[in-house]
Amino acid sequence: MSHDHDHNHRCMQSDFVFSTIYGDEEAQKTILWLQALREAMPLPALDAEHRFSAGDLFLMANPTDFLGSAPTALAGLRQFAERWLKGWVSGLHLLPFYPAEENDPHATQDFRRVRSEVGNWSDILALGGQFHLMTDLPLQRTARAHHWFQAFCQGEPDFEAYYLGQENPTLNYLNPQILREMSAALLHTVYRGARLARLVDVERLWYRDGSLKLNDTRCHLAARFLRSVVNECAPGFRLMAGVSSDQGDTALYGGNGENEAHLLPNNAFAPLLLHALWNGDTAPFRTWAKRMSLPFPEVMFYNQIDTLESFAVQPAARVLSAEQRRSLGRQAEARGGQVTWQSGADGQPDALELRLRLWDALRAADGETEDTGIARYLAAHAVLFSLVGLPALSLSSLLAPALPARISGEGRIAVSQTVDLNAVENQMAQENSPLRRVYDGLRQLAAARAAVPAFDPAGVQTILDAGEGVFGVLRFSLFEAGLVVCLTNFTNQTCGACADINEEGFEVSAWRDVLSDQTFSNAQARQLSLQPYQSLWLVPVEA
Repeated sequence: MSHDHDHNHRCMQSDFVFSTIYGDEEAQKTILWLQALREAMPLPALDAEHRFSAGDLFLMANPTDFLGSAPTALAGLRQFAERWLKGWVSGLHLLPFYPAEENDPHATQDFRRVRSEVGNWSDILALGGQFHLMTDLPLQRTARAHHWFQAFCQGEPDFEAYYLGQENPTLNYLNPQILREMSAALLHTVYRGARLARLVDVERLWYRDGSLKLNDTRCHLAARFLRSVVNECAPGFRLMAGVSSDQGDTALYGGNGENEAHLLPNNAFAPLLLHALWNGDTAPFRTWAKRMSLPFPEVMFYNQIDTLESFAVQPAARVLSAEQRRSLGRQAEARGGQVTWQSGADGQPDALELRLRLWDALRAADGETEDTGIARYLAAHAVLFSLVGLPALSLSSLLAPALPARISGEGRIAVSQTVDLNAVENQMAQENSPLRRVYDGLRQLAAARAAVPAFDPAGVQTILDAGEGVFGVLRFSLFEAGLVVCLTNFTNQTCGACADINEEGFEVSAWRDVLSDQTFSNAQARQLSLQPYQSLWLVPVEA
């Protein structure tokens, strides 16, 4: 074994990472802490070799949306999942279910309890038995009612360094015990059936001179410590960086592929896609998509365009101009959304956050038919499913046509709805209802994607010059044979498109669209005509 390999292995061990932040003495305490945790919580054996495939799709759900639909909200979610998700959705990202402050679900009161009105740990285990279950690990703050904060405010010696002050319960990561406590909270989610965790606000953990230092080196070291704990105690468990900044900053949390997050959120995806579909302009979106690359195959993007949270516009600031961002905010307001504005560098207003559902952003506008809105909505998801990375829907993505949105400007989760299982069932029974058409369209896209190995989420993509108003991407896998060319018309007009990939070094004589089963000769594929918001996923026809 080489000296470099030994050194790299040592650098990824939990005690080494901890000692880098806090020193050797604290690292020794951490070794004992982790040993005690593993003895107290025997963790399930996970498949450390598991790879996500083209057939994997996640769905984000807020458990409180099912309050009143069953004896407990989680029981309602289980009923819905068994009826409508089983067989095509493989992963479930469950938003916070811990007791928390009313307007901030990430301000946790107790990491080891489930809110009584939401359900219990048996519900969580049951969901974990059916799906790859992802939970959130809020790292930056707790609720005021958390017993740590109460003890801190009362001056108890064991908790005197847990927080930065009594004004708000922001955790003090200068205290090494905080990171140990978070490792315990993380392993508790493994013990309770989760297979992934989102590290919420991992970029916001360090303060210096009273000021927040985003993406401080020690934020990365904290992520590396939690990854090392996972590597040692629960190999096969996956971490996602819960970072709200743009793609460039988010990618930093991939580390060297083995020492930080496994999954990286693509935060610029949604605002750029909205800009493209609202304006029929593919140029900024193509520029961004060309930059979608990761340095290590062990890390992949987590792609989501409707998150149940507000759309942050700033992640797209490297691609969209100030005027384009202002236009994005005005268009969101025109569609009934709420916008947080800030003063930009040019002294003009700059859109910071958009609060509206993707459905309300893309549904039929005045003067358009319902068919046009549904086609545009499905086009957005066709692009979501076609790009490299692991795709994720939200409950809002799936059920929005049947659910009125309640938009709140207060909490961090800005869009919420109450799911009436009976109403969903009734609308699903109507084959031509908007809900059923959206559901069937999304399920068709997911099934088509699962059947094409070239959609490997850890695969490769090349952005094509497919024609004005058309977004084109060539996808292939590093592990499977085959390729697919995906074309989507971003406009409300018929557009010409070209699927010629000879310049990319491929020769294809004929194509089949896996969405419609229509075939095209290579000559026809060079002169395609796409209807408004139509998508084609073309695979080579075997000679």
